[in-house]
Amino acid sequence: MIRAKLGSSYSRNGRWLVEYRSDYVQRREATAGTLWLKGTVGTGKTSLVSIVIEDLGEKFESDSLAFFYCGGLTATKSEPLTVLRSLLAQLACSDNGIDISEHVRHLYESREQRLQRTNPRADVRDCTELLSKVVQERVSAIIVVDGLDECSRPMELLDSFSKIIAEIGNDNAQLRIFLSSRMDVEEQKWMEEFLQPKIISIISAETSDDIRTFIHTERNKASRRPDPTIIPHAMTQDMENSLFRLASGT
Repeated sequence: MIRAKLGSSYSRNGRWLVEYRSDYVQRREATAGTLWLKGTVGTGKTSLVSIVIEDLGEKFESDSLAFFYCGGLTATKSEPLTVLRSLLAQLACSDNGIDISEHVRHLYESREQRLQRTNPRADVRDCTELLSKVVQERVSAIIVVDGLDECSRPMELLDSFSKIIAEIGNDNAQLRIFLSSRMDVEEQKWMEEFLQPKIISIISAETSDDIRTFIHTERNKASRRPDPTIIPHAMTQDMENSLFRLASGT
């Protein structure tokens, strides 16, 4: 997980979002709806999303939670089909990883017979329909997608989410969606009209302590290396301040 890679020194970083932001807590406790976390480059969106995933995993059944980090550790953008297949795989399987949704099993078996074993894999349309059925089957589900702007065709992905919401709208099923992206994305107007998300904009005042803690801790780690470069204190302070300004977008 992202948090584990950061290390114990940063275990409290970003907790302000899940502990003190009432707009997040309200959306988390709601039965359905979409939350959109927005921030400039370097404001720690992915780290905050990892905290959201941990928080949701602690408060709800783990097999009702599915998440995806667009872009991940690669330089290429994630395909909508890749995102949808991953979300479906997580929600269609039971917590023990043994059982799978009958809807998915039926599609695979019928497709396998019809295509004579050539390619029974689901496409975007299949995944969208199956996710709707799986969510209704579970009654409650949570989807988290980090880095919407790192998806190759975000509108295609958002359109699938919109169709899923519309499909389960007349059912008792409950779906909560949490998204993150840069501040200004082309899909904003569409999202606001069709998904009607609650928007949380990350501001520098909220992340400033996290950023300074990270820079200061990493600088101290570097100074304890076997052959550290001796840098005057005043210069290190200037470096910290410059890094902080860059990371906070100022």
